[in-house]
Amino acid sequence: MIKTIRPSVTIGIPAHNEGKNIKALLLTILNQVQRDFEIKNIIVISDASSDTTVSQVKSLKNQKIQIFENPNRSGKSACINQIFAKSRADIVVIFDADIKLPDQKVLQTLLTPMITDSEVKLVSGYVKPISPQTFAQHIAYMSWHVWDLTKKIANQPMYFCEGAIRAFAKPLYKQLVFPSFSADDVYPYLYCQTHSLKYYYKPEAYAQFVLPATLRDYFKQNIRYLHSQNVQEKNFDKDLISKSYTITMSHKLRGLWQSMTQSPGWTLIYIGVVPLVHLVAFFDKKEVSANWTVISSTKDTL
Repeated sequence: MIKTIRPSVTIGIPAHNEGKNIKALLLTILNQVQRDFEIKNIIVISDASSDTTVSQVKSLKNQKIQIFENPNRSGKSACINQIFAKSRADIVVIFDADIKLPDQKVLQTLLTPMITDSEVKLVSGYVKPISPQTFAQHIAYMSWHVWDLTKKIANQPMYFCEGAIRAFAKPLYKQLVFPSFSADDVYPYLYCQTHSLKYYYKPEAYAQFVLPATLRDYFKQNIRYLHSQNVQEKNFDKDLISKSYTITMSHKLRGLWQSMTQSPGWTLIYIGVVPLVHLVAFFDKKEVSANWTVISSTKDTL
């Protein structure tokens, strides 16, 4: 009987001041079912963390976990590039450091499309928020919910390429270099489209995240998203950009209407807040950079 060789996997986690959650995430990763693959190593890049991130990682004393410390902040994209350069595995999985994996089969589910089809070079999972508790979190939840409905209505694959949970096959990650800006979520999708590489969306593989607990942090989060618009035009053909960014006002209105039928009160409050976010973003003309302002209230233990 011929023994099947399981593909090796590197888990990569860029982290900046993630001391509250990083240990729990690593323990969840170590407990993942590895039926059709093998976790070779876990690489954590501490991007100039000033909290307990490094000590929390080291406290696990696991030979598979490697921690590297950047003395100066370089940003998430640069950290991912570091992980790609250090990995020798067949597959690299990139997780955000502030997420929660809800069960032991997230990795197996995420990697199955790539393991069963060698043509698949990029797989994205799905992210959804922990239930809101504060007023600001309810607003943030509606923002996420309306967007989730809208992108499902538009049904453009690019919008489902989530930055928090992704798998890269070796032929992709060894040639892909993220530019030094923060819009890292859709960049690999557009790269795959440019180079005729297969992308697969696997929503059954999902992670959870904490919503911003204060209005201040909610505004920060949305303003940085608005500032990241159009940065892809610096790296890809304009025709590809126009074909990929397909969400229209009609899609947005339909998403709002669906949200209204499900939760009219919170949707109306959200609609009232949206113009304020755009107004603040208009006057806040900070240049898009690799280092976002930290949204501290999303860093609580999951």
